[in-house]
Amino acid sequence: MKYKFNPNELTEEKSLWDIYKKAFIIFPSKLQIAIVFTVVILLGINAFVLETNIATLLSDVRGWASFGFHFAITTLGFLIAGFTIFATLTKPDMMLAMMDHTKREYNLPTLKYNFFVFIKVFISYIFFAVVY
Repeated sequence: MKYKFNPNELTEEKSLWDIYKKAFIIFPSKLQIAIVFTVVILLGINAFVLETNIATLLSDVRGWASFGFHFAITTLGFLIAGFTIFATLTKPDMMLAMMDHTKREYNLPTLKYNFFVFIKVFISYIFFAVVY
């Protein structure tokens, strides 16, 4: 099958920094942003209005930080395993067809869009693991 894309586009990004710069244009949906802001506001209300005992608040923050770290590391392991399975078991013809199809919203090939989203998720989980 003849594909319309330039084969050099497959390896256009030479470093993780190049991938990050291109992946930066992919924004979360409005629902994701609304959920994050709602959770931040509710946690802020809980911390600054409802809880008056600083020792209890500090203990809760430490407990949640420990839970968050373990959750981020465990989830990162599952994501890496799932990504490995996806990348190795997917037929090359399907990947080339995904490269040939353009995601119009971001003007990226669908293959690159999918891999960039994976990379953004990996970076997010690594970031949160470091923060926790």
